[in-house]
Amino acid sequence: MSPTVISRPAADSVLLRELEKSQKGSRGVERRLLQSTKGGIQSTTTMQYTCLIYLDEKKFYSLSKDEQNQIHKECGEWHEELVKTGKSPRGSALQPGATARTFRLQDGKVVMTDGPFAETKEVLGGFDTLECDSFDEVLQIAAKFPGLKAGGAMEVRPHIEGSCEAV
Repeated sequence: MSPTVISRPAADSVLLRELEKSQKGSRGVERRLLQSTKGGIQSTTTMQYTCLIYLDEKKFYSLSKDEQNQIHKECGEWHEELVKTGKSPRGSALQPGATARTFRLQDGKVVMTDGPFAETKEVLGGFDTLECDSFDEVLQIAAKFPGLKAGGAMEVRPHIEGSCEAV
């Protein structure tokens, strides 16, 4: 799909409509992104994905402080490159799993428990939202995540836009 260029005078009137337009793609959600260009606003189609970053806290915290800091540094550089190239509008590391609280409905009552939802070795350590032109592109980016070297894992999921409905 070739980009559509909208003239500056028309841009104000169509900006909101263009941002609200979306189409479901076969591999994820396509979004209209408006980017400033010299001659107007350029509209391109991308898909959004969330990359869920998991880590084995026991394994990670058994690394030396220098090794932990090196992984944090490399992950920060990886994320900053994605921000700089316009691929990541947001992302964040999360505090340790012990700080989590999980809510469930049991017998009609809301019950809060300390810690993550499931008893597993891996806990959610962070996330990144990526805007990519294809599923293959997001997979290539995820494969370069530095946290994998420390035993981490990254789960990539396409976004659903609009309401969720059973099919």
